[in-house]
Amino acid sequence: MAKSAAKIAKANTLSIHERESRTINIETENVKADSLEKTLSRRSYLFANQLENTTYQWKDIRNNLEKKETSISFIDFKYFNGRAWTDTTYYMALVIRPDDKTPQLIKLCLKRDLKKYLNYEKANQNNTYISENEVAHKLYQLIWEPLESYLKKSTTVHYSPSGLLNIISFQTLLDEKGNRLNDIYQLNQYTTLRDFIKQRNQPKNFSTNTIATFGGANFNHSFDTSFDTPNIDSLSLINFQPSLSKHREKIMESWPYLEGTKKEVERISQLSNQSGWKAENYSDTIATEQNFKKLSGNSPRILHIATHGFFLPDPKTDANELNHIQLMGDSYQKNISLSDQPLMRSGLIFTGANHVWKGGEVPEGIDDGVLTSYEIVNLDLRNTELVVLSACDTGLGDIESTEGIFGLQRAFKQAGVDKIIISIWKIPDNETIEFMETFYGYYLNGDSIRAAFIKTQRERCLRSMSPIIGQGLYW
Repeated sequence: MAKSAAKIAKANTLSIHERESRTINIETENVKADSLEKTLSRRSYLFANQLENTTYQWKDIRNNLEKKETSISFIDFKYFNGRAWTDTTYYMALVIRPDDKTPQLIKLCLKRDLKKYLNYEKANQNNTYISENEVAHKLYQLIWEPLESYLKKSTTVHYSPSGLLNIISFQTLLDEKGNRLNDIYQLNQYTTLRDFIKQRNQPKNFSTNTIATFGGANFNHSFDTSFDTPNIDSLSLINFQPSLSKHREKIMESWPYLEGTKKEVERISQLSNQSGWKAENYSDTIATEQNFKKLSGNSPRILHIATHGFFLPDPKTDANELNHIQLMGDSYQKNISLSDQPLMRSGLIFTGANHVWKGGEVPEGIDDGVLTSYEIVNLDLRNTELVVLSACDTGLGDIESTEGIFGLQRAFKQAGVDKIIISIWKIPDNETIEFMETFYGYYLNGDSIRAAFIKTQRERCLRSMSPIIGQGLYW
């Protein structure tokens, strides 16, 4: 089934000419895709575990909370005025504490209030709320201060964000006294609080000390049979750079080489080997999509991927964007940009990707170097405890494209990954390497992922107010 899914995903990226030359009927393939997804959801052991329909009540969350712990489920929804749905979006929070008789629903703010502080221009100039204390405090007032009275007895908060809150690092928000939340609470972020319940009751056991790293990919590598490299038993960790959907001309460019990522993954491999772990490093011409997919079914404990990532919003929600895409002509970028499948519009860039990205055709049977979230979903990564997506040079982009960021998280979670570390801001190479060295130093010396991450964030905060502390850990 995974091979069928990969074939369908590939068909959706081909130009009309390529489809005709391979006698591919895209409508037929999409019907197959719908049928395949239903079959996978119904029968597959992997998807049965990841997409189970178990219904949890709020009391299940409460009963799994320990003393001094609180859970918060953030919610966003459009306002219904009694006659019609409006364009006004509200944010609220559902708070549950160990002794609550009923959950507490707290009104927070409007979406437009958040957007005042989460705009592309500031993120692109590296002037985010990480470096602007006034903005960090304003965001605190909007989304956290209304919750403080419910957290007086809490030292640990388990929370799941929603909408624009997915691109906020709660740890870095500043309270009235100038303290960052990371110094007050242990903040554990989940995609949904269902994951919190499952991890409390069904903790996974990861026994193999293996790590695979992907970095320093040669995006200009020519497409030929050299892509069929030998399989290497290894893991992969991602250093990840989201492209800016707001300025689509950037999407039209080729992907530049990321020099710092090669140094990053080599250093991580070195630290891992010194700690007795089995480390495999994929760089240059072997940092391929094909080698990444070969990990499926026998994935390593840690996957570290240092490469570009892309997030494309649904163009149908923006008339100007849609018109611009329609003028692209018959191309790979146009096909994925117009896809009705959100998971086709986000992904990761591997060796050789510039060939297809700039309009070249790819020989049949060879992966094109662009790994979409749709393809990730169909991999088996249940043996992987942690995937790291570490951005270093591009920035957040259009704040409306949270679907893309969430799409990658969801894809890796559905593939079976237990935890994800992801960064969503511009981060210079040197600071990325320093953060990763510190994190892996703690983890490889015996700290849990959570403990190592918190220690690293706090240590980086003390050294500087770098955006690197805005990395998020998703469970």
